[in-house]
Amino acid sequence: MACSYLSNKNISYNVYGGYDNADRVYICLSSDCSESSYPITAISVRSKGKKALSHRDYLGSLMGIGLKRECIGDIIILNDTNAVVFVRDEISSYVISELTKVGNESVVVSEFYGNTDEFSNRIIEEQCIVTSMRVDNIISSIVNCSRSQATDLISNKMVFVNHCQVIKPSLILADSDIVSIRGKGKFIIGNILGKTKRERLILSISRYV
Repeated sequence: MACSYLSNKNISYNVYGGYDNADRVYICLSSDCSESSYPITAISVRSKGKKALSHRDYLGSLMGIGLKRECIGDIIILNDTNAVVFVRDEISSYVISELTKVGNESVVVSEFYGNTDEFSNRIIEEQCIVTSMRVDNIISSIVNCSRSQATDLISNKMVFVNHCQVIKPSLILADSDIVSIRGKGKFIIGNILGKTKRERLILSISRYV
């Protein structure tokens, strides 16, 4: 909502969430924002067990130690037993000391010192068939749901384009737009590669994994 307001008012801003193209971000209104100026810490969470842990497992355990959702940024699943969680600087020490389990698995928690820029490049290239470049139509295709279900996702404030909440299902998307759907994933809209025999559009997309 904030990004939509700033864009409508033609106010310049920058966003950052610990790595490029993060979903949950801070907004900086200064023209000289550097990555180090954002109060974000990356936390490594490594399970001692063998059970595969999901995004829901990590988020639930973080909120289980008393954290509010707005204090938690993106959660990057590296593999079945490892993840990186972005949190606000002021709670990073608390997370490291208090988060001892995710799901029913004991975990080792420490500050993450790896290269977070690598998280921006975890994508696979795909193609989808769409009848138009409307956001509801494209959502329907890329997450394999009906148009009415895609509209419900928008109505429930779960769809964002370039960090701005989508209000209208009729929004037309363009090349390089970043689409985030809570609980479904994040995608970059690519080029129109051609048309099918029925005149539908063959659209390239990049899916974050």
